[in-house]
Amino acid sequence: MEGSDSGVTKVRILNQLYSIKSGNDPAYVRRLAEFVDEKLKQVSESTPSVDTVKVAILAALNIADELFRAREIGNADHEWYHQKISECNLLLDQLSK
Repeated sequence: MEGSDSGVTKVRILNQLYSIKSGNDPAYVRRLAEFVDEKLKQVSESTPSVDTVKVAILAALNIADELFRAREIGNADHEWYHQKISECNLLLDQLSK
């Protein structure tokens, strides 16, 4: 990936150079771009389509799927911890009686 100047980070995705203006750390923006580039390459290698828009849409769907699955895992963990905290509170209430 490329360098950055004054909030603009230059990245290369599918051999196209993009200037990304962001308040985020340039290293973070480059990591995001590398992730997207890798997803696009994976989709383009496994799909006979040469239409870049179709490849981008399929890659976006794959990324959205990963996000949704991670959120579901996070929500399940949150619910488990909340249940355990409630159980601990009940035990503490019983001990204090």
